[in-house]
Amino acid sequence: MSPNDTPRKRVVLGWTYQRLRWGRTVLFPMADALTWAVLLYLVSLLRFNLHAAQIRIGSFAVTVVIAAACQVALGYGTVLYRMRWKVGSFEEARALAWTVLGTTSALLAYDLALHRHAVPLSAVVVSGGGVFIVAAGYRAAWRMAWEHQTRPM
Repeated sequence: MSPNDTPRKRVVLGWTYQRLRWGRTVLFPMADALTWAVLLYLVSLLRFNLHAAQIRIGSFAVTVVIAAACQVALGYGTVLYRMRWKVGSFEEARALAWTVLGTTSALLAYDLALHRHAVPLSAVVVSGGGVFIVAAGYRAAWRMAWEHQTRPM
């Protein structure tokens, strides 16, 4: 036991750990769904040369809801959101990749089934890759912050 390792520090660290565990089960699915919404909009906007009027809001909103529902459902199905692994680990990255791939496939199938595409097919594919990169990035940032906070002084 080091001189800096006081009982108060261990209690605060334990409370922080419990708060982070709760936050992880709620915040990551919400953040992933929000990432889908933002990236689908941005990539569609770029695809339409920044003409927002060409994005049909009704069908776009349905696509975002499907993306969020698929991401959360597949995330729980692949154990991504059930706290089985450490945040930012290779196992979690593999589950994230399968979840994003499944969500992208579901969106492509939905968009291909429509006569008029809700969002451009290229926007779905590019958004899928972007969601994986962004989600892996904030998970890695979470892990780095946690490792920095819990390292011995």
